[in-house]
Amino acid sequence: MPEPATLGALRELAEAVRPTTLAAERRLPVATPLQPLLPHQGLQRGTTVAVDGTGATSLTLALASEASKDGSWVGFVGAATLGWAAVADAGIDLARTLVVTDVPTGSWATATAALVDAVDLVVISPSHSVRAQDGRRLAARARERGAVLIVLASRFGWPLEPDVRLTATHRRWTGVGQGHGRLTARSVLVAAEGRRAAARQRRVAMWLPSVRGVVAVDRSDAGTIDEVVEERAAEAATADVLPWRARSGSRRSRAG
Repeated sequence: MPEPATLGALRELAEAVRPTTLAAERRLPVATPLQPLLPHQGLQRGTTVAVDGTGATSLTLALASEASKDGSWVGFVGAATLGWAAVADAGIDLARTLVVTDVPTGSWATATAALVDAVDLVVISPSHSVRAQDGRRLAARARERGAVLIVLASRFGWPLEPDVRLTATHRRWTGVGQGHGRLTARSVLVAAEGRRAAARQRRVAMWLPSVRGVVAVDRSDAGTIDEVVEERAAEAATADVLPWRARSGSRRSRAG
C-alpha cells in the first residue's frame, strides 16, 4: 500500500483540479475524424472506452486531445513508458495532465479512483489482471463523477464489457519508395462497437498519424474498406487463435 501521505496528497490534488467542464455537458469533444465512430460524436461522460489494435496508443491520445484543448484535465495511470513529447505533439496540454506511475498492484484501484474523482478523462493500461469487483467500482465511480475511463490496450484485458470498443487494423504505411525515403503516415481501419447506443458497428479509415502528425480521414480508397473488413474476418475465421469476440468465456482483448 502507498504511504498515507501519498494518498492524502493525491486527494488534495484531486480537489484542486476538479473538472472545469460542467457535468451538465454530457460529452467531451473529439477530433472530427473520430466523431463517426462514437454514438454521440463525442466521449459520453460516465462511460468506459477500450482501445486496442494497431497504434492503440496513438488512437488513445487522439481521443483525448480535443478534450484537453477544450480545458479538461487528463489523467494517466501506470504510463511510465509513454513518451511525453509524443503526448504533447498529439495536442494534450501537459499543464493539465496528471500522471501516476509505478502503482503497486494492491493500491492500483485506489489510485485510479482518486484520478477518476479529479479529472474528466482517465487513461489506464493495467499491468496486472484487474478484479471484476474493482472494474465495476471504477465504472460506477466514472458514471457518478461524469468522467470517461479509457482502457488502453491492456495485455490482461478488462473484466467488464466496455461501453465502446475501438479496434484499429493496420492497412499500410506511406513515404517509402524504391528502397529510400521515410515513413510519413500510417493508414488504419478503426472499427467501433459496444453496448446500447454503440451496438451498431461503425468503421472509419484514417491516417494515424497523417503527414501533418495528427489524425485525419483516409479518403484515398474508401471503396475498398468493406473488402478489407471481409479479408480480416476471413483471416480470423481460419486462424488458430480467434479474436476476443469469438472466444467463449474470455475477456482478453487483442493488443498491438
